Amino acid sequence: MKYFIVGLLISLTAMAYQGRWVKGEAPNNLSGLLEKIATEEQVVFTSQDFFKTEEIKFRTSKFIMYSQMINNIPVYGSNIRMWTHLETQLLIQAEAALSETIQKKKNVLVEKMNKALFSPQALKSKKLENYISEKINSFILRSNDSQVRDYKTQDYWMESDLVRRVKVTARRGTHIIDFSLFKNRIVKTEYKEFPRQDAEISLPANVYPIYEEVEGTGEKLDKIKSELKYVNTSIREVNEDPFLVLKNRRYDYSLANSLLALTLEGQASGYWSTSVIKNRANRLIEALPFISNSFESGLRLDGRYVTINIHPEVKKVFSGVNYELKNAATFLAQWKTTENGGWEMIHNNGLLGKPVFSFDEIINRTSNRDLNHDPVYYMNEGFDETQVYWAVTSFMESLHHLTFTDEELSTRRFHAFLYDPDIEMKDNAYYTNDTINFTTYSPEAINYARDNSTIWHELGHGIMDRLMGEGDLLQLTDTGGLSEGMADFLAQIVVMDVMKGVPFAGADNFRIINRTGFNLTNEVHDDGEAYGGAMYDMLVAAQEKFGFDEGLKKMSDLTFETMRYCRSHQSLDANGWFNHMLFSDELGSNERESFEFKEIILKALDQRNFSFTGEKIASFDVLINGEELNSNDPGARNNPINISLNPEELKAYEVNLSLGASEKFSFKYPVVVKVEYKKSPLQGAIRWIGEDQNPTLFTLNSSEENLSFQVSALGTCDSVNQPDGSCKDYAHIQIFNADDMKKPVAKKRFYLKISPK
Repeated sequence: MKYFIVGLLISLTAMAYQGRWVKGEAPNNLSGLLEKIATEEQVVFTSQDFFKTEEIKFRTSKFIMYSQMINNIPVYGSNIRMWTHLETQLLIQAEAALSETIQKKKNVLVEKMNKALFSPQALKSKKLENYISEKINSFILRSNDSQVRDYKTQDYWMESDLVRRVKVTARRGTHIIDFSLFKNRIVKTEYKEFPRQDAEISLPANVYPIYEEVEGTGEKLDKIKSELKYVNTSIREVNEDPFLVLKNRRYDYSLANSLLALTLEGQASGYWSTSVIKNRANRLIEALPFISNSFESGLRLDGRYVTINIHPEVKKVFSGVNYELKNAATFLAQWKTTENGGWEMIHNNGLLGKPVFSFDEIINRTSNRDLNHDPVYYMNEGFDETQVYWAVTSFMESLHHLTFTDEELSTRRFHAFLYDPDIEMKDNAYYTNDTINFTTYSPEAINYARDNSTIWHELGHGIMDRLMGEGDLLQLTDTGGLSEGMADFLAQIVVMDVMKGVPFAGADNFRIINRTGFNLTNEVHDDGEAYGGAMYDMLVAAQEKFGFDEGLKKMSDLTFETMRYCRSHQSLDANGWFNHMLFSDELGSNERESFEFKEIILKALDQRNFSFTGEKIASFDVLINGEELNSNDPGARNNPINISLNPEELKAYEVNLSLGASEKFSFKYPVVVKVEYKKSPLQGAIRWIGEDQNPTLFTLNSSEENLSFQVSALGTCDSVNQPDGSCKDYAHIQIFNADDMKKPVAKKRFYLKISPK
């Protein structure tokens, strides 16, 4: 059985050409590669059909990506990606995904575009912008996540249609909206919930090595003596708005174009992108004078790998902070609606944290757990800043030790923003655009600024962005489980590197230590358990084979290399990820011999209900009132069943459940079915029947047995967690094998959204 392709992989369909070359099978330049494709496959492209959209130097290779273009507009998902050896410049890998059909229609499409009067000037016209913004704005306002944080657009050719893709980053997730310019309407929508060389000194500090308290039990852990390394002894001086010059023009979303903003022609026509503006902001920051960052003036936690900032909205919302909230030289992009109903980007900057006036002051900062998580109390205490600084610095140091040393990517700073007061983001930590963000917390929640495992998970998303690329050209075709699973895994390798195998309370409760199988879930975080769990199984096997430290380093190195070779992949799923992992294993590295991990990888996947070849896999089928429950069906996270009920009115749903085994993966009977209403994350908003005896248990004695039961809810919200005054919650249906009643092997979530009458 062949699990991955060593040579050329070709797939010619009505829509696309795909090719892959490795180990010197093709030239190391665009024109030579196109000539090879034309000679061998009669698929004709020229260099003029492409625009270089990215070039980056990794630790082990150089990566270049070329996007297929027609009339200066990219063809969606069509590109050539090349990796070459840093020293020899020889080709390591090239992957092409090109639209041959659209290429043949090139002249027709240009004529169609001209006939529709979509000239470059028309595409950026105010009239078109206002019209589309009105449609998009209307859609967003009707959604349950309508507060805009970021807004990006890009025009694409999609299956012979000219489409403007709009990505709206809201408070809890991202809306992806495709507006057809030819059809003059929204043709597709998707919502993805968020499942971030001066002289230096070190400061003594007492910190939590993993977290302040164990989530779920509230057990308090002890701090350790450590230090805050690499604190800069000078920082940029900011007296007024450091980004005032950027505000001489408006940044309307209609001209936000990540590709055209890179060209002189596009810039002359007014196109811009967030990354271009961030680069300009960085140049403005670099032009600011340095001032001493010392105890005499009040030292701020600004270091080699992280800056600590207070969220700018704190000034407007809270009072009683006992130090001056001064401007910081950190860029924060925010979005607001315009008078025409569209969006534009505005600039803001962070605020400096609590000043430190002595070594004793920093080491003696108290870390009391306020019963109500009062943010002003925490700001005046200052310990959250200490903990976050230590956590980010430790994360970067660990990854460097574990072979993440890519130029610029491994040294670029993260920016931490504390106490975002937005009520919709309460009890949260999240990553976006090189920032890690912390909100405020309910009394029953934990303080995520004191939970390193959460901080390292969010930073894991940032490392994925840096190595794998972000934006439309990196497409995860699963529900986002790869992203969650890899973030869990990066957090786990740092936990292991920091703790060196020393046990601690709650270590066995980490999500990554699980038995969840692939294709047996319907929600992003549960899907992520299959990815993260499989990676963790490989790590444990590697440590058994090579020893704790060497196994950790080898497995980490393999993971980073796989991320590099998946950069900007146009349709990445589990099969693609693990195929590239096998490819990276075959290549070997300075840390690994070739094929050291092949058997480890395949064995771990066999235990997780995974198939490379499409052979039969085990199944977990759930029907709700006769309708299937999967990741996009009614009842899934992003498609909850919406109902309106009187407070004591009851709504019942019939659930039918069945299990099916495969040759490699079977359930171990008697299987226990557990329906959980309150214990899992983000549960408790809806009043379910039976939640007072939580959980509800059933038993299946054989594979021939099916199960039917009811899930019922009252029209009473125990807590409102949606902006429209409704409550959204789920029943967690989990399958436990007879030999392990602690870790489920399969799980699905059934979501309701109740609007009380």
